[in-house]
Amino acid sequence: MLNKKKFGTWLPFLVVLIGLFFTGFISFLLAPNPKSIKIESSNEKVLAITKTTNVATTDVKPKIKTAFQTIQNSTLPIPVSSPIPSVTQTTRSSSTSISETSQITSPNPTPLPTTQIIQANLSVNGSSGFTVSVAEGSNQCDVLSKALADGKISSLNMRYDSNFETFAVYQINGLGKENSVWWTYLVNGQSPNQGCSFMKVKNNDSVEWKYIGS
Repeated sequence: MLNKKKFGTWLPFLVVLIGLFFTGFISFLLAPNPKSIKIESSNEKVLAITKTTNVATTDVKPKIKTAFQTIQNSTLPIPVSSPIPSVTQTTRSSSTSISETSQITSPNPTPLPTTQIIQANLSVNGSSGFTVSVAEGSNQCDVLSKALADGKISSLNMRYDSNFETFAVYQINGLGKENSVWWTYLVNGQSPNQGCSFMKVKNNDSVEWKYIGS
């Protein structure tokens, strides 16, 4: 009684196991071979590649032929060698061009202004007069400085006086005081109301310097 009961309990499990075994075996037999599929797919790829290469080569060959034929049929221009100028010709042409441009572009030179020289007749404290040549635009103080430079007078003490804002004459030929102004001057017989720095020299002026100190 006990064995029958056990067998009855295990019987459904045995039936399920046997059914699973048979279904698996049948599905294994019916399944396709994966190796054959891979081989077929690889063969198909090879065939597709060869077809594309054949098509590409057949397309390129006629294109190359037609391009070569057009090059042969077209008439290319023949280069013509230009004559090389000689060195003498180039140097002559360059020299002539330079001379021509210089003649055209060079303006007329403007003359430089010339300095006009004027003269003044100078006498010192009643001495005989002498001529001093100075540039035009010079003043009466410049006449004394030029007389010293020319050796017409032996010494000159002339300094700028800030009170009168002009140069003042302190000593001529050693006569006078170092710190006192006792020299005055006349131009064409008249006493100017300004210092010698402000009085411009005119040509043939007669200038006389006098010492009025003791």
